[in-house]
Amino acid sequence: MNTSASDILVELTIQDMLELKEKYAKVNHAHYVHTMIDLAIKWRQKYRNERITITSPKNSWKTDGSIVILLDAEVTGIFPYSLGTYENVRQGLLETKRIPKEYFSFANIHENYMDIIEEVVEKMNKKIYKKYENFLYEMSIDEAKALEIKCPSGTYIKKLTKEHVGRINDLWPHKYENSDKDIAVYIEYNGGYGLFSKDNELMSWALQGPLGHINLLQTEEKYKGKGYGSIMVQAMAKKIAEDGYIPVATVLVHNTASVSLFNKLGFKIIAKSYFLKIMSFDMYKSLE
Repeated sequence: MNTSASDILVELTIQDMLELKEKYAKVNHAHYVHTMIDLAIKWRQKYRNERITITSPKNSWKTDGSIVILLDAEVTGIFPYSLGTYENVRQGLLETKRIPKEYFSFANIHENYMDIIEEVVEKMNKKIYKKYENFLYEMSIDEAKALEIKCPSGTYIKKLTKEHVGRINDLWPHKYENSDKDIAVYIEYNGGYGLFSKDNELMSWALQGPLGHINLLQTEEKYKGKGYGSIMVQAMAKKIAEDGYIPVATVLVHNTASVSLFNKLGFKIIAKSYFLKIMSFDMYKSLE
């Protein structure tokens, strides 16, 4: 990833990020962006981890809150947002040299800005080769704090630790090379919970992902249908709320079981969001 000081996407300092956080704290419809910013600050200050980089097109965050968050993972993840017209974001994405040429992803793109992102991809001469449509759910902090979590007889909830990474990664349907290392980071930095049997077997789990969402929700196959996933969602929502954040989650619109679960628990759909996998045409043709 190019980090040239002359790039249109200017990397924010810690002080810049703290001021940006305050700007977004005042905007109700962008509270989940505020969470991402706060976690990026936490990762940088507490853990000296620079895998979440907040940039801004020509420092336009000072005027209209325009940012492009870069997540350093197996595939570079890009989350753009603006409190303005998105013109600065559009220009930044088209002119930057920070974005890999062959393969990257756009994460959690709000439905209101999909047309702009699709235009950007077209002008980049790239292809959207996978597009995931999600519901963006949220629950108020007060509602989440009031959740009463009851474990079935013979089970208990415990915080996840690095010793659980192997099992979580092995059973994760979306795992990739070195994904276990990313999961270890999410557990250490953001936290997660597991539901265990009386014999200390991990049966179900959920984490807070790098962008602040309830993430990696999963129940081992033989324990499905017992309501364990619901318990994990509630545990994570309560934890996130107690940390001062509004609990949010993205759920694939066609995942009827998860949609039903989040609706039943009282989460509200605030928008649709999209996850896009982007590839150069040359790379795409080589895979055909």
